[in-house]
Amino acid sequence: MKAFYFVTGILIGGIAVFLFLNYAKTIKPLEESIQKAQDKVDNWNWPDSLDALVAAKDYHKLIFKTADFRILEVTVPSGQLDPIHTHKGNSIVWVVNTSPILYNTFDIDKNNQLIQVKQDTIRIKPEELNIGNWEKPEPPHSVENIGKDLFKLYRIEFTNEPPK
Repeated sequence: MKAFYFVTGILIGGIAVFLFLNYAKTIKPLEESIQKAQDKVDNWNWPDSLDALVAAKDYHKLIFKTADFRILEVTVPSGQLDPIHTHKGNSIVWVVNTSPILYNTFDIDKNNQLIQVKQDTIRIKPEELNIGNWEKPEPPHSVENIGKDLFKLYRIEFTNEPPK
């Protein structure tokens, strides 16, 4: 009977150590990812004039706001290009209507001017609609709707302000 308890103890201990080590492997990258996202917010160097509700106000509508987050409705009609803008906070993005878009990314050149550094064509499949996706802060970008339908999404943008 003592051998049974000894073997059972070894097995349970081994499983506990295995689970702990795997948990530690999972948590460390997650903590590093969260810290990198926070560093981006802490080191944010884009002016408030590029905020989506300022720079692209015709395409971004404030739906709801608290000290902790804001909900934006984003619409880009067919054939239109929204102005260059940013999203400072981490976000959950929920696409509700899709159309092919050109996603243009910008940066600052040596003369302190915004220049386009990348352009991606994005086509969201119907099965990818109505699913929340995590987005990190977005530096200057613009979206051009190159399709025939309205491109529409909701963005829950965390403002990183202390709660009141």
